Amino acid sequence: MWINKNFVPPASLIAGLSLHPLLMLLPVKMGYLRLKKRPGFFRVCDRAWMVMVLLPVLVLFNKKADGQAKVGCNEITVDMGYTIRSVTIKGRWVPAALQRNIEAMVGVGQAFDPAKVATAQEMVRTEIIKGEELYVVRLIGSTSVLFITSDICDVSDETHPKQAGIVIKPFYLRIDLYNIGDNILPVPRTAKPTFYTKVPGLLLAAAPLFALTSDRQYGPSANLQTNTDLLHLPGALQSDKDSKKMNLFLQLGARKSISNLFNEWGAGLQLNHPVYTDTGTGWNIGFRYTSAIQPLGKSDYRFEHLKFLAGISGNGRSVFLNKYALGGAVSFMQNRFDVAPNARSTNRENRYQFHALGDGHAGHGFNRMGIWFNAGVPHSNSGLKSYQQLAGRLGYSVTLGQTHNNVDLEINGGLGYTWGTAPAYNQFYVGNERSGFLYSNLKSEQLQTFPGGPVIRSLGEQEGGFNTSSGLVSGGSSYWHLNLNFSVPIARWSSPLIPDIVIDEETGSTARRKIKGQVNFAKSLIQIDLVDNHGFSEEAADSAAERIIAKDIRPAINYLADRANVYSIKPVLYFDLAQLNKHGLENKLWGAAGAGLQLNIVNAKLDLGYMQTLFPFSDKSKGNFLLRFTVQDFY
Repeated sequence: MWINKNFVPPASLIAGLSLHPLLMLLPVKMGYLRLKKRPGFFRVCDRAWMVMVLLPVLVLFNKKADGQAKVGCNEITVDMGYTIRSVTIKGRWVPAALQRNIEAMVGVGQAFDPAKVATAQEMVRTEIIKGEELYVVRLIGSTSVLFITSDICDVSDETHPKQAGIVIKPFYLRIDLYNIGDNILPVPRTAKPTFYTKVPGLLLAAAPLFALTSDRQYGPSANLQTNTDLLHLPGALQSDKDSKKMNLFLQLGARKSISNLFNEWGAGLQLNHPVYTDTGTGWNIGFRYTSAIQPLGKSDYRFEHLKFLAGISGNGRSVFLNKYALGGAVSFMQNRFDVAPNARSTNRENRYQFHALGDGHAGHGFNRMGIWFNAGVPHSNSGLKSYQQLAGRLGYSVTLGQTHNNVDLEINGGLGYTWGTAPAYNQFYVGNERSGFLYSNLKSEQLQTFPGGPVIRSLGEQEGGFNTSSGLVSGGSSYWHLNLNFSVPIARWSSPLIPDIVIDEETGSTARRKIKGQVNFAKSLIQIDLVDNHGFSEEAADSAAERIIAKDIRPAINYLADRANVYSIKPVLYFDLAQLNKHGLENKLWGAAGAGLQLNIVNAKLDLGYMQTLFPFSDKSKGNFLLRFTVQDFY
């Protein structure tokens, strides 16, 4: 028989049956089977019913009868008798000594004590603050927010009952008052703290940035840049207060195509005096040497370049001009370029450049403007004459929404014009751009360099132009272009930078509210600076500081607290339109469209997509896979 008359169920099974509502009918059903002999078909149905009911019970009671349900995180109390099994500190470069001290403090293997956890949190706080004091030079002109929480969770198993695991979670955010405009851009960031005392000195000194890009003309390429402040090397204590406001940057950079001969490398030295209030002016002076082989139409262009540069920078008082950078440079160049198939020309050229760049916060978005002037004086070639060029560009990025999942709209437009006849290597060519106009540092080498022409991202760098009878491609004398990016958020593919958690049970204060409260601390720093270093009275300093806070710092901190994500993945649509003109030739119009993905995660950013040329017919078959992978702030 399938049912044994002499079967005696264990006590645990009987108890389980009494708790299962569906099984309350089981004794009745068993009695029914014994008292009445059923036909074969019905006996099969009855047995199927019994299997459906008994299987969950057998699985449930296959566990030990004395097993207990786990207690929820942060619900463990002292009287429950839990033992600490492990302690984890969330952060980068956590010192091994700190980990050991924390484990000893909370007592791994000992009884859980909430007071010891609170002491451990203070030990972590002290270590992070010590890092700020040790590397104060990198934090001058900044304000930071630090708060620490802990999760105490049940990590018991069958062989280790009543075991608790502690995760100490510091949230640390530093806002740079020197470069406050950069904080509102969608750049990668994380709220995990870095314990600077354990970061290798070489990483801190070099501040490296690595990028991997791909282009149909240049090919896949790797780019590495470093920026070392020789006046404030890691760990060096500075006694002179004023010296902390000066920087001497040694800048190194190299870019190499993996599949082609194209490359670029350079080195520079720049003395910099930054400014973060709207009452003073910063300045910089320096030089840079560059050697490169770049694509140019269907050939390549080789040059050596020694540039002497100087500039000033400051903060404006308008929403359209929140920051500005003005500068000029004198360059001495040695050029080698193709004038016909298998025929190359070499010449020297002196170049004089001026630029004016500005950032603003118009219409709840971010705008950037740029104007460049270039005057070239070629030598060693009687066929080349002096020429002048003017270019302008305007970009605007706006986030549509008030949460962490917003639609992003980005528009870029530009134009350029040439007086005289520029050499082939310095005419305007159509193609993909090397770096984003909106998201480069305002005083970066890329932004200070004169634009090479209109942006059509379906072509390679400096690929498009006018076809010549010799089979080469020549550039134009004027241009205009318009570029559009439209990204759509996916809520499941993002996580907010600042979690919406309560950090003070008594007041109900949240992490985001504490972040926003740092506005008052930032204001006090600015007031002190204005009084001590700029001769302001207390009353005038208070008024000026409030103006700076309202225009600059409060919008940035609110963005970080309410909108910024530690990671996000967004589909993106691309649209480009550009026209290239040349004296004596018919104007040429390009159009392109495409789609891709944008991924921000911790300190890395990936833009991946594809764009296809829609017109003209001569370039209709050309498409470009877009790849830009950037890693910054390795520590």
